[in-house]
Amino acid sequence: MIEGKTVTGTFFGRTTIDSIAYPPHLTVSNEKTPGLRKGLIIPGGAAHNAAATFAALGGKTNLVTKVGKNLEGSIVHYDVKTLGIDLIDCMNDRHFDVPVSNVAILPNGERHIITSPHHVRTDFDFPSNDVKAALQVSDICLFDTRYPSITHLGAEMARDNNIPSVLDAGNWQDRLDQLIPFIDIAICSDDFLPPGTETDQDVYEYMTGKGVKHIAITRGSDPTLFFDNGNIIEIPAQKIKAVDTLGAGDVFHGAFCYYYVANGGDIPLALEQAGKVAAHSCQYYGTREWMKSLDTL
Repeated sequence: MIEGKTVTGTFFGRTTIDSIAYPPHLTVSNEKTPGLRKGLIIPGGAAHNAAATFAALGGKTNLVTKVGKNLEGSIVHYDVKTLGIDLIDCMNDRHFDVPVSNVAILPNGERHIITSPHHVRTDFDFPSNDVKAALQVSDICLFDTRYPSITHLGAEMARDNNIPSVLDAGNWQDRLDQLIPFIDIAICSDDFLPPGTETDQDVYEYMTGKGVKHIAITRGSDPTLFFDNGNIIEIPAQKIKAVDTLGAGDVFHGAFCYYYVANGGDIPLALEQAGKVAAHSCQYYGTREWMKSLDTL
């Protein structure tokens, strides 16, 4: 937490339920094996994990997502209550199948993930008044690439309120071209390749051509690249012994949003600090345990 300063952020995008197991090896047909440690069932998803990180760092946090009325929703509501996140549900208590990810993490860190099929249900109730109230006190917004109709509406409202908008650009998704013009800062993974792009420079030129002001490209254990007025600044990656990298990118994005505001818009410094928080998270199992030791950062 930044002493004497309240940082407020609103996060738009997907919430999932992550079922995480730690087997000693991949099982063969009909094999049943005990895990190396207790498994976890916990909310995840890009926007949700980023919001959780922002809240853990001391930020006042709003999350605009789809939860609805279902068994999984009770887990989500418990999580946001524990973290102090204000949930804005675009399903308005209607039934909705929260996406589920089944994750197996091997001792060497290798991950195997099975996700729910992409939802064919696209209807939602966008709570404009609740979102408007959240944005009136927000210093920053983050958008993931899921639920494009929701993120597009949110990004338009953020632009109308002159709130800096950050894009978590993990993979290219259909309809992103509608969202990108409302984005100020894009943090792209090295897997993010818009149509016709092959290199980091291609991605930079594509995104700036769509009106994005600032571009960073994260590259795992390699330095993050920040494109600053035609110059490339390398932000060194932290050297650690990772035990679980699940959600590390989401943690990075949430921490970036927090430190961007707290540091008065200094992007390279925010990227550096976000990298430290993400590296810290990789030294713990799951996506919440690391939050208990923030004082060691």
